[in-house]
Amino acid sequence: MLLVGETSVELYLQQGPQRPGRKVQKGLCLVSGFNPQVRWQLESVEKPAAASRTVTAKNGRTVVASEIEVLQQEWIKGVLLTCVVEDQALVKPISKNVSICTLTPPSSQTAELFLTGPPLRDTRKQKGLPFVCLLVGFDTSYFTITWKVNGMRPLEGDKREPPSRNDNGTETVRSTLDAKRSDWRAGSRITCEARHLCSDKPLERHLVKAKDTRPPTVKVLAPSDSELVESSNASLLCVASDLSPSQADVHWELNGERLPASRYSSSPPLQVVGSNSYVMHSWLLVPGSERAKGGYSCVVTHDSSETPVNHTISDVFASVTRTPPHAVLLWLDGGLICLVHGFSPAAINVTWVLNSREELLEYNTSDVSRGADGKFTIWSYLRVSWQPGARYTCTVAHVTKNLSITRSQPDIGAENEYFNENTQEPPSADSPEELWNTVYAFLGMFIIALFYSITVTLALMK
Repeated sequence: MLLVGETSVELYLQQGPQRPGRKVQKGLCLVSGFNPQVRWQLESVEKPAAASRTVTAKNGRTVVASEIEVLQQEWIKGVLLTCVVEDQALVKPISKNVSICTLTPPSSQTAELFLTGPPLRDTRKQKGLPFVCLLVGFDTSYFTITWKVNGMRPLEGDKREPPSRNDNGTETVRSTLDAKRSDWRAGSRITCEARHLCSDKPLERHLVKAKDTRPPTVKVLAPSDSELVESSNASLLCVASDLSPSQADVHWELNGERLPASRYSSSPPLQVVGSNSYVMHSWLLVPGSERAKGGYSCVVTHDSSETPVNHTISDVFASVTRTPPHAVLLWLDGGLICLVHGFSPAAINVTWVLNSREELLEYNTSDVSRGADGKFTIWSYLRVSWQPGARYTCTVAHVTKNLSITRSQPDIGAENEYFNENTQEPPSADSPEELWNTVYAFLGMFIIALFYSITVTLALMK
């Protein structure tokens, strides 16, 4: 209960009458005292009351209800509305104030700000480059978004869209800036600034074109044979590493024609631990209907080069497409080499037999190696000690075809002669020089192919 002489002041905010072209907020100051006098201030400037009513109670107290109207366009600027009360019983005036900021909870004054630069494919076009700023918060109505280029506001090119509602109750405001390509290429600093009406701490995000750039390394990794066998489809993995800066655009092509984006998916750039470089991955689905369609290329567009970096892989299904082997028998360094190549799948068995009945066990057989064309090669070496009438046979067992090549001592007219099972006839004995050149040419090509296969295999394992 208020004693006579005590003064109470309450300030309320009401929605004022809304007339076409004139929206207002109404302030109501309700005062009880001995002989109170009410004044209004808007940003410390005296304003007249719109209405005032005074009632004297039976106990001698006076109640004053004073109203003021504030235009909506001023109210949303965060102006401070103050009710000042003076009374004979007061030593000093009582002030009560209200504004948008006193009514806005802290949760509505915070937000997240995101800034993205133009897609790399746009940076190569002779036009404005789109920068996108996204403001995400529970109430974005009292946020302003400002763009700056090297600290200066651009004269034109910025646009703000109405907020859109998100499923989690927040809303997103999208603002775009079409910056000059020349400014971006020259290293200008692009800034997006978001400021709440009631906060003195703006949110800022910056982008500057990276100066320390280097071209990425791009590799396409083929699917494993087990994956190709178990499924009619296949997936190719593209690894774009050594990205600096991180932003890159990845797409896939088949025989030079760009594939639709629905065929592949790409990860965001991920920073390599302990490094300033980034890595991206992209997966492409290859249907079985494209088994013989040609080369798939992973194409990476990066700021380090005007020309995209790419890597192509061909014959994706070659390693599981059934292809019969070819075999060559070579006489070299006191022994026989059985060279089997061009076959798929990889499973194969090479053995040696003496005189068509005795299986030999003392020989060395290499691992199966995969060539760039997806086909496989294997060799087996047998050291021989010729006995009269001895016949050595290399037998090859493969899912597509079984082969056998036999050599006897009389067949060996000179070192390094060879027999090719595909010709069905031994080489002519009257052209040893020609045979010599042919054998070494073949060996040279085989060694080069073998080293290439090993190099590719090691590179893919890194």
